[in-house]
Amino acid sequence: MKITKQQLKQIIKEELEKVMETVPNPEFRGRAQAGHSFEHASDAEKCKRIKAKYEEEKKKNPTSYGVEGDQFEMWIASVKRNHPGCLPDDA
Repeated sequence: MKITKQQLKQIIKEELEKVMETVPNPEFRGRAQAGHSFEHASDAEKCKRIKAKYEEEKKKNPTSYGVEGDQFEMWIASVKRNHPGCLPDDA
């Protein structure tokens, strides 16, 4: 039996969707859909993760003082350089 490349892609897509539905934890489901690492995630998923980390860090250290604050500011600068548009302008 021969199958076309398109048919194979469709079969793989359907099988992956079945696997995704079996992942119980939403956090892990999201990671599985985007790829396990940040590098393999889509641009939209990367921005989503960056925004979540930004909000989490902002809650932990709202004043941006000290070593943690300096590291946070360096991370923000890196994100703005490598992923423009993912953080708010006032970040």
